[in-house]
Amino acid sequence: MPLVGGISGLVFGIVFGYVTTRRAGTTFAMISLGVGEMVAACSLMFPAFFGGEAGISGNRSAGGTWLGITYGPQIQMYYLVAAWLLICTAAMYALSRTPLGRMANAVRDNPSARSSWATIRGACAS
Repeated sequence: MPLVGGISGLVFGIVFGYVTTRRAGTTFAMISLGVGEMVAACSLMFPAFFGGEAGISGNRSAGGTWLGITYGPQIQMYYLVAAWLLICTAAMYALSRTPLGRMANAVRDNPSARSSWATIRGACAS
C-alpha cells in the first residue's frame, strides 16, 4: 500500500508541478497556495478516503519485522521519518550542486533564461 501512495503522489506531483511551474512570480505563489488549500479541503470533503479530521489511520503493528524493526512503537516511526528527512535533504543538496541543479536555479531566478535554454537545447538536438 505505501508503494501505491508513493506512485499516486508522484503522478499528482507531476500534474500539479507542470501547471504551477509554467507561471512565475506572484502567479506561481498563488497557484501553489491554492493547490495546498485544495488538498486540505479535500481531506474534509472526502472523510471515507482521507479519514476526515482524524487523518488516515493504519495498523502499524500488523505485518512482520524488517531488519528487526516492527514500526509499532512511536520511537521507531520517529527515527524512520528522521532518517528519511536526512537522506532527502542530502539528496536535494547534492542535486543543487550538479549542472542540472545550477541550471534550474538560474532559470528560476531569471525567467528569460528559460527561452534561451530552449533555443540552446533545440540547437543541440539538431
